[in-house]
Amino acid sequence: MAVRWYLRYGLSYRDVEELLTERGIEVDHVTVYRWMQRYTPLLADAARFARHTPCDRWFVDATYVRVNGVWRNLYRAIDQHDQVVDALVSVRRDAAAARRFFTRALRTLKVAPTEVLTDASPVYPAVLEELVPAAWHHVEQYTNNPIEADHGQLNRRLRPMRGLQTDRTAQTVIAGHAFVQNLPSGHYELAVDAQPSCGSPRRSPNSPKRSRHRVSPATPVHTSRNATEPLVATIAAAVVPLLAWLRPLLRGTPVVPRASDEKQVANAKRILADRVRTQWQQEGKWHRLVSDPPLRVRWATDSPRVLDRLGREGTGIVGKIRRTLGKLWMPATLTKDEYGDYLARMFLAAGDREHPARAVVVGPPGCGKSTYALLLTLGLIGRGRPGDRVPVLFSLASWDPRRQSVEDQEDPDKK
Repeated sequence: MAVRWYLRYGLSYRDVEELLTERGIEVDHVTVYRWMQRYTPLLADAARFARHTPCDRWFVDATYVRVNGVWRNLYRAIDQHDQVVDALVSVRRDAAAARRFFTRALRTLKVAPTEVLTDASPVYPAVLEELVPAAWHHVEQYTNNPIEADHGQLNRRLRPMRGLQTDRTAQTVIAGHAFVQNLPSGHYELAVDAQPSCGSPRRSPNSPKRSRHRVSPATPVHTSRNATEPLVATIAAAVVPLLAWLRPLLRGTPVVPRASDEKQVANAKRILADRVRTQWQQEGKWHRLVSDPPLRVRWATDSPRVLDRLGREGTGIVGKIRRTLGKLWMPATLTKDEYGDYLARMFLAAGDREHPARAVVVGPPGCGKSTYALLLTLGLIGRGRPGDRVPVLFSLASWDPRRQSVEDQEDPDKK
């Protein structure tokens, strides 16, 4: 009880000592401190099996706390139902600290998110690509507002304290506060027969409180006809579309989707292209690929060709003329936009709509494969016309060339 009071409310150790004294329990405030250090991890560990599994969308942010007069970095994460996923106090704010935070959360919870929403810190993309490569990373403005607002609950708890003296005490207090913050929000199923699962809490603090009066099981409950009408209408609205969808299947005819209007398809392509362009332009800003200084490009006659169709068509005298004109046309220094447009122009010239070109980029780590793919994608989007395919980047980190050929990897039916 004393530990929960201290973690949940804005009390000092002496305040808890006073409350216990009023109840006839004589303890010193130092004893309360030792209880907090000893039993806080035990309480959280004992309730670990009754905890709801955090859902698939994590909001992650790093803030600051003062420990013994020195500012420390604090990594915190919550899910879409405001459950505190984890908290970690760190001396530094770098990629190693972010990796340690995510590793600790993934190892403790045994679950990985499908979406991670952070600020535009440059350390997150590499860490997330390493630890949770399947997760979608969002960095749009205002996306991590929920976690920034949630920092206020912790700040309200730390404000009445006279200060945290050690990193160990700070980690214990902050982790314990996360535990007691999740308790009243319904993120723990402490009943004996309850099975914890991912989902919204049973009752949030802002939801209406349940009535304290219970209906006896022996008391018959009379439901009026007007009360059942919304339920019947809801069931009918769900069953009728299902029967309409099952009817062709029962007759043995395949379900053919209705053709969309050409304007809707064109609008959908435009929206998709805008989304892809926004995403990869932001990615380029992180890696400083779309700002000055310009990217320097050097021509080499013995450089391997990337486009297979150019390699087959560029032979003999015609190939020499094309390569010579290419050298004369391409300047020695290109900006990033010019280089992306050049790559897109060369890529589109190597194929047509029926037989699009394919580019395979190989090389050791750090040689610029991702930069090439990113600039090529931005260049293709910039040169896109109505009806063209929308270029999308896919990660091949999971591809094992010893078990799967390039043709099988590119075939969507074999993935």
